[in-house]
Amino acid sequence: MSESASIKVGMRMRPLVGHEKGQKPCISISGQQIDIIHANLSSEDQEQYEGEGPFAFDVVMDSSDKSSPDYVDNNKCYELMGKPLVEQVLLGYNACLFCYGQTGTGKTATMMGYEDLGSGLLPRMLGDMCTKADEMRKQGCKVTLTVQMLEVYNDEINDLLVDRDKWEKVNVKTRVLPSGVIIQGASERQVETLDECIKIMDEGTERKTIAATKMNPHSSRGHTVFKLTIEKSGGADAKKLKAEVYFADLAGHENIKTTAVTGQRLTELKHINGSLMYLQRAISELARLSSSGGKGRKGNTYSPFRNSELTVLLANGLVGNSKAYVIVTLSPAAAHFDTSYSSIEFGLEVKGVKLEVSANVAVDPVQQVKALQAEVAQLKKALAEAQAGGPRPQPSPKGKAKAKPGKGTPTDKDSNDKDMEKMQAEIAKLKEENEALQKRIKDQDQAPDNAKTEQPHHPYLTKLSTFENKDELKAKEPHKNAGTASAPSKGKKPSKCCGCCAKRAPNDPEKARLSQIESGGAKE
Repeated sequence: MSESASIKVGMRMRPLVGHEKGQKPCISISGQQIDIIHANLSSEDQEQYEGEGPFAFDVVMDSSDKSSPDYVDNNKCYELMGKPLVEQVLLGYNACLFCYGQTGTGKTATMMGYEDLGSGLLPRMLGDMCTKADEMRKQGCKVTLTVQMLEVYNDEINDLLVDRDKWEKVNVKTRVLPSGVIIQGASERQVETLDECIKIMDEGTERKTIAATKMNPHSSRGHTVFKLTIEKSGGADAKKLKAEVYFADLAGHENIKTTAVTGQRLTELKHINGSLMYLQRAISELARLSSSGGKGRKGNTYSPFRNSELTVLLANGLVGNSKAYVIVTLSPAAAHFDTSYSSIEFGLEVKGVKLEVSANVAVDPVQQVKALQAEVAQLKKALAEAQAGGPRPQPSPKGKAKAKPGKGTPTDKDSNDKDMEKMQAEIAKLKEENEALQKRIKDQDQAPDNAKTEQPHHPYLTKLSTFENKDELKAKEPHKNAGTASAPSKGKKPSKCCGCCAKRAPNDPEKARLSQIESGGAKE
């Protein structure tokens, strides 16, 4: 069953850094609201943004002052924006978590980690997923965790789990299907522990494209996307589960004047800003569709995401049956107010997007049959003990007081008989369910063989003619050219058979004789 869920938006403000020292802050945080300090803006900005603010969001995090009681480090950030996603993934929902903001505002520090802030949201979430997967395995479930790590650089996808000197031989492509986006050609690795995940993350981070700019000495020159897939089957609940989680550390929006880049860095800047622009447009389209209730929709939901490789990669996480969380990072410096305000506007737009989501959970028929068989065996054993005069199984009391023996109280024998009747009825019901499930499994096993002879089903194809059995086939005969049987019109004699029926069945003398009689070629 699907439900409507809004994208959860968190805002995070970092402290002033080296090149911003001495500047006055232009943004303040109070509770779950962000406000503009108009007095610290230039006279031009004061006039332009007069009356703007405050802005409310789902989560607002102040990481600008460690001495403040409201200071948010990466641990608290994870409790607010990361841990809730783990619970959703284990329920079978796809998930997406990405950071958006100007270059140098703390996106990578939030997602991957930083010395002063601690481990990032990605390693913390992977650690919790590995722990939960281990717990499920101990309960008899089969659980697999698979990871991929990709980089979108100049609108091309690089596999960060492959050596850079082999990238030319690796062709990673995305394909948009009606069921969602698939990634072809990218390597994947199975993991079981957090240490294995950290090793893969470090390996991929070393292959990322990083360069220095005036705004950021360790600027990511591409967008990093880390994908985790969890698959679970078996266990006491006899359910199958599959969920995908997308973590995106986006390269920051850059200004040519403030970054002072040229040559290759300038080319990278154009691709970074272009892909972020397409992401903004896709989000705007989703927000428009959400506000209009889906009216005016043209094409499928993935259409707005086709303009860049980044948006295609994130499409599953933003519209593909997914719970999505976005963290927008801000600089408090007045010199960067225009960019910070643009990021705030992006957060407000994302906040207006509502997605239709449902859990990717299905009953595993094989496991359910085994559970039912075990329950039937247990009930049969209890019934045999009761019939042999042994202790009868006591139903679990649900707050009911035991009846005192006396007049009108049923005897032990009557109670035993009633319990045995109930148990026999329950066994019969379980047997029916068991047989139905076994038939379903058998039909599924035979499906590929039947598919070879049956016409494939497609909602847009119409089945023109089907003969269900021999009786219908005979009713539809007498021969190929005669058409469908109809009542003869007045004044016209019914047309005679040309005798081709006899030619079609020469080995059947009775049918051949019948055809000759109908055509007037023989006497009865």
